[in-house]
Amino acid sequence: MSTGERREHLRPDLDSELPARMQRFYATLREPGEDRKPLLYINPAMGVSIEPVIDEITGKITAAFRASTDTGELWRGVHQCACKSCSDNTDYILPSGHQTNSLAIHYASLHRSEVPEQQLEVIEGFEIEPEEPTMEELRFPGQ
Repeated sequence: MSTGERREHLRPDLDSELPARMQRFYATLREPGEDRKPLLYINPAMGVSIEPVIDEITGKITAAFRASTDTGELWRGVHQCACKSCSDNTDYILPSGHQTNSLAIHYASLHRSEVPEQQLEVIEGFEIEPEEPTMEELRFPGQ
């Protein structure tokens, strides 16, 4: 390299929009004055249940998810459960103010043994009339 020649870096410059994008991301998790707590963001490892658990907890998370609104933020990919079921590419705000993903019903019904007891208690406390999930909402592996 001769004197005065500038060396090109292999790594690209940081995206000037990155700070603004990160700020928007964090705003989806917690809006000012709004207490959004994550719910059912789990990574099951033991495999899917042979039979789904359809009870009051599954019914309440089903009803809550149906009444949810998406955060408006889209991820570049999806989450794949250990059983190969996939989420969509956004998160959702439940009527309770909790934030979850589209595998919430799947986790509560097909991975119940791996859902922390505290989270099951939160769902049990939802003041919403339980509804029965559809086969599509259960997201059986391979669907």
